[in-house]
Amino acid sequence: MTERSTSKRLYREAIELLLAAVYWQGGDGLRTGFLFGRPGARPFERRMGVEITYRQKELVRAVLFVRRHGPPYLRMISLDDVRTALTGFLSENYWYLADETFGHRFECSFAEHVSEAPKHALALALERSKLFQPSQLTTLFPLVTVTVQRDFDSNSFFIVRPSGLDHRRLPDGVSQRRLKPDQFPPTKEWQGAIHAPSAWLGIRSPALLAAKKMRSAILGAFALVQHPKERYLFTGRKTFGGYCILNDGFTTSFGGAHTPPLGDNIIVTDADHPWLAILDKKLASNDNQDRRHLKALEYFYRAWPYQPAERFPVLFMALDALFEAGAGEGVTRSVMKGVAALLGNEYSDEQLRLLIELRGSVIHGGAPDVYDSRKYGRYWDTYAADPIRDLELITAACLRRAAFDDLLVEHPHTHAALIAKHMPGMN
Repeated sequence: MTERSTSKRLYREAIELLLAAVYWQGGDGLRTGFLFGRPGARPFERRMGVEITYRQKELVRAVLFVRRHGPPYLRMISLDDVRTALTGFLSENYWYLADETFGHRFECSFAEHVSEAPKHALALALERSKLFQPSQLTTLFPLVTVTVQRDFDSNSFFIVRPSGLDHRRLPDGVSQRRLKPDQFPPTKEWQGAIHAPSAWLGIRSPALLAAKKMRSAILGAFALVQHPKERYLFTGRKTFGGYCILNDGFTTSFGGAHTPPLGDNIIVTDADHPWLAILDKKLASNDNQDRRHLKALEYFYRAWPYQPAERFPVLFMALDALFEAGAGEGVTRSVMKGVAALLGNEYSDEQLRLLIELRGSVIHGGAPDVYDSRKYGRYWDTYAADPIRDLELITAACLRRAAFDDLLVEHPHTHAALIAKHMPGMN
């Protein structure tokens, strides 16, 4: 079966599930009324009204199907948002059903009553709809702790110097004459307080929530590329954040910084472009393994600004996402098997098991934080090492190998030459 016929079947199945949720009446249903006309008709041209009922269980089934098999951005937004878009699609395209339903009354669902022709027309409309062919927004995230030596641009995102934010990266409808790329907000009309970004992360996505999740995965990889002794070395430097959406104009929101206040900036060089290209492909993928990798990167990003005790359980969540337990397989077995497959004998089964037991103490109520667990002291006593530090190294190594096939190489320490001069043997 060709890819084209598979996608056609997807739209047809989605319509069947959606119409199976639609009745004239329904006890637990969501009743909705709307005016309709030909698809694309302006509001004043919609002169006929209808009320239908969506049965909740069947509607959720349709929404989950579309969310699972539709474009990747749908899995990054809430089920409520997908449901609103799907029911809105039917209201917009009810015209295709009108001949067989408007003015008729029947007890069964619309899926049982309507013939094949209108279902086929709706499937074609769904394929062309904003749900499956959404317009892309460009969301800009100002970065303060990243320096770009050579700009990177891909289908899903770009990471550029301030001067790299130009007409090549602007969506249609946004004039470069209005742009001031060396400041945030990046518009000449802005009259309020301004900040100076060191780089721009631009995300191309139909929804802000999806753009934020993509940002988290991308910056999780930026945390991964740092030298381990610099990754959690923070200072009191002043940072800022927020975002700016570019569509027909500029929509700006201020907020917290997108990275912690690192002691030294992350430097993006030519050597980083291969793994950035891998990340771009994962962001556009429907593959389950790619999705697990992105989830793990999101957790790694979430753990980045935390203090060690708070960081510990979130780093384990990254491993849980990376080595998702299969049927009949517990978290302990899946993580131990996954780490061993990627890192070999670098960490013994006993060491990994004790780390997982320490995780269990924190997550399942045995200890409010890692320091309060007796297993924390036992780990130090047995391995003469900090379990939090070991978990950081294990998680980072597994992510680099699993998600990037080791093409993502940790940057050398910013002050490697100085360290080598004054502290030989340390890295």
